[in-house]
Formats: sequence, C-alpha cells, structure tokens
Amino acid sequence: MGQTSIGILPGDMYVLFDGTRGGNINKLKSGFVNEGGEVLQKSERKLVLVYAEDGAARRRQLVRGTGSVKQQEGVLLITKHKPKMNRRKRLHFEGTSAGDAIVNIPAPEDEWMLPTMKKRNLYAHYRVEVGGKDGSDDDDDDEDIGEVAEPSAKKKRIAKNDDDVEPVFYFQPATSLVEEFMHLANARAVIDLTAGAGVWALAALENNIPYFGVVLTEVHLKELHDRLVREIKTKLTTPTSKLYMAFLATQVKSVKPKGLTKPKKDEKDKEVDKDKDDKDKEKLDKKTKKKTDDKKQKKKKKKTSSSSSSESQSPAA
Repeated sequence: MGQTSIGILPGDMYVLFDGTRGGNINKLKSGFVNEGGEVLQKSERKLVLVYAEDGAARRRQLVRGTGSVKQQEGVLLITKHKPKMNRRKRLHFEGTSAGDAIVNIPAPEDEWMLPTMKKRNLYAHYRVEVGGKDGSDDDDDDEDIGEVAEPSAKKKRIAKNDDDVEPVFYFQPATSLVEEFMHLANARAVIDLTAGAGVWALAALENNIPYFGVVLTEVHLKELHDRLVREIKTKLTTPTSKLYMAFLATQVKSVKPKGLTKPKKDEKDKEVDKDKDDKDKEKLDKKTKKKTDDKKQKKKKKKTSSSSSSESQSPAA
C-alpha cells in the first residue's frame, strides 16, 4: 500500500480487524500513505463486533476474574469515498446494515486444529512466544477503570508436547461473520492478506466469488490447501451447503470406501465358519421338517373329522 501513488481505488473496501486491541487499528492505518508519506484520501466507518460470551471464553481457554473475557472487537472499513449502500437486513444476525454493531457472534464452527509441532513448522520464523520475549503476560489491559492490579510473580510458560493438539489461529472467525461482511460490501472479489484458517477462502468459494490469499509459509500453503480440499469434499455432499451436488452425493454413497473390505480368513477360521453354517443349516432343516409334519398331521385330523361327520349325517336305510 505504501509503495504506490495510485491511492485507494473506487469500489475497493479494506476491512481491518483490531484483534480486540484498539491500538492495532492505528498501526494498520499507517500504511495508507503515498510514496511521499502523505495520507491517502479515504472514508472510514467503524463497526463493533460483540462475540457470544461462551465462545469468547472457550477461545481464550482461561478466565481470570473481572473483564477477563474480551467479547468486543473493533473493525474499520476504509473506502475511497463514503459508500452509498442501500439499507438491508443482515444475513445472519439481527439488525440491518445501518447499525454500527454486530452482536452475538458465535465461535468458529470448525476450528482448525493441528499438533504443536506442525503448527510450529507452519509459523516458522513468524512464531512469537506467548507473553512476549520475557514470558510476562501483557494481556491485562482490560482492567476496569480505577482498578489496581495486584502484583504477581512472572507466569511460567506451560511446556507443550509435540503431539498436543491446539488451534492453529486463535482469531479464526466464524463463517457467518465472514459472509456477513461479504453481504455488507456486496463483494465481487476478495484479497485476503491473512489467509489464516481459510474461512474467507471457503466462504468465497461457496458464494462463487474470486479469492486471492496470502499465507505465512510453504507449510501453511500445503496444510491450508489440504484443509480446503477436505472441506470442499464434505460440502459437495452436504445438502445444506451451497456447493451441494445431489448426483455426486449419490455416487459417493454407492462407492465402497477403500480399507473397509473384510480381511481374508485363515483355514482355521474357515473351518469354524463351516461348522457354524452346518449347524445353522441343521437347525433350519429340523424346523422345516417339523413344520411339514405339523401340516400333514393337521390335514390328517381334518380328513378324519370330515369322514366321521359324513357318516353321522347319512339317512338310515
């Protein structure tokens, strides 16, 4: 952005998330300058996102008293001129596009999880130790006004095993939120500078919108590609998905998955099965024979009864 003098193009909208830290917005806005360092002409609109508390707490995975669960995140929408957008109902949430807040946002439906070692390889040199270089926790900027924090000892990092599974991106958005922004902006294409867990990519695919994303590393590219392929395969056979193809779902159901074939049995197992089959056949034969004998016996009794009745009803000579 700072390398061009073209400026913001008409029709473009930049969506900047502050990650629950208001100061991040100013850092992101600092890139909207021309080659001479002059601020670009632009229009700004602020939105507030309010996450459901249970989802926010689960994402944080740690609750530390008053104000410890951050439910609000700021969003800045930047365009060249103030956009003329018709007021419309929100796609997944209450209210309309005229409001400055989107509330009760759920946690991600399918959070991307990987073993710790794979996650480290994915981040490579972009990885930053939790709490910063000194191991202190700098995430206590949410204290109530006037509240004085008690002094505490430096928190120790919790050692993780290479095979421990954890979220790859803690700020992975819900699909419903991503689709809401696409609906708000009437998006025709998406350029995603933080491809992350691929939520924007998948939403763009489902809504038939061109997408271009930037990943961290080659490992991120491969892992994300594999994840998207799995997700798309699932959606192709899921009736509620926009990518659903009935004929494909039918074909998938009719194909016998590999690896589910019955293992070959050895001679001993075959003999056991043969003995079982013989016993079952013998039982079936006995049942069939008994039924046949019972039927014959009933017919014989019926015939005898008919003869006796005829004799009793014949006139005397």
